[in-house]
Amino acid sequence: MTSGAALFAIGVTIGLNQINFSKQTISIAILKVVAMPALTYVFAIVMGLSTKDTTIHSL
Repeated sequence: MTSGAALFAIGVTIGLNQINFSKQTISIAILKVVAMPALTYVFAIVMGLSTKDTTIHSL
């Protein structure tokens, strides 16, 4: 129930306010989606984790 209420609240907030996308916003989103996972992967390799430990397996 809580997650449904949170989604409703976010929808109402977005509906009432205009959303502005700046270059900074896009840059942060790209960093979170691309750069952070890549850096985490490199860190795992540097720490000596095997390929088996760093590979995503589908079910």
